[in-house]
Amino acid sequence: MTAPTLESCLVRILDPAGVPQGVGFLALPDRVVTCAHVVTDVLGLARSYQNRPTQPVQIDFPLVGDKRPIWAEVEEHGWYPPQTPPRAGEAEDIAVLKLIEPASAEATPGPLFVPRLLEEFRERRVTLFGVPEGHDDGDYLRCELAGAVGNDRVRVNRSIDQRSIRPGFSGGPVWDQATRTVAGIVVEAGTQAANQWADM
Repeated sequence: MTAPTLESCLVRILDPAGVPQGVGFLALPDRVVTCAHVVTDVLGLARSYQNRPTQPVQIDFPLVGDKRPIWAEVEEHGWYPPQTPPRAGEAEDIAVLKLIEPASAEATPGPLFVPRLLEEFRERRVTLFGVPEGHDDGDYLRCELAGAVGNDRVRVNRSIDQRSIRPGFSGGPVWDQATRTVAGIVVEAGTQAANQWADM
């Protein structure tokens, strides 16, 4: 069996025109995890929308297989929209998509990083993949985890090569370089000082 890689689990979430608006990752052979706000964005819904969307969304696997778009829908119990203010201890801004069509044969689910202690998130080297403006094909950032912060999140520091974390990285896997696992997904980027941080 082929060892999972960041590239083999990556998914782009496409709007009706086929333009990527965010990313996600293959978590199971027929399930993709992304941000709820990425789904509402591609469907033209308000980010405050609370009900589970029933419209299907298009996704693709940009770095493996034939790269053709396929359809997915929000899992019945896989909708956790953003909350204002955030509620500690509750999942939010997460969407689990069920594939309506089979994934590319070369796609491999990304294994999860499961720490025993929160401090294990501190100072880990990670790689992010996103589709910021001007990079529909994708872009990488090498970053470092700062550690756990409030509201059950982990802070991702600005990229090691001093590039900002911009819109388009939302929903993407935070790939732990040492264990070759998914440590989380990008849910929010900072809005000050050129987006020097993001949360997962």
